[in-house]
Amino acid sequence: MKIYPTSFEAYDDINEPLFKVEMKDVDLANVTISTAVNVELWDEIAPAIRQCLVLGKDGLE
Repeated sequence: MKIYPTSFEAYDDINEPLFKVEMKDVDLANVTISTAVNVELWDEIAPAIRQCLVLGKDGLE
């Protein structure tokens, strides 16, 4: 059996959705941002989104 991480979701402190990353294949993903984003929030979520993309890619290779 192989298990692949293909979907990642992030929530804020009050459990409101921030973003979702859905891997489509090893090179492509859909990223949905579910909230309004300012510079400070972007600086927080951008590295997390990238981490999800890397984890998803590594899991599918």
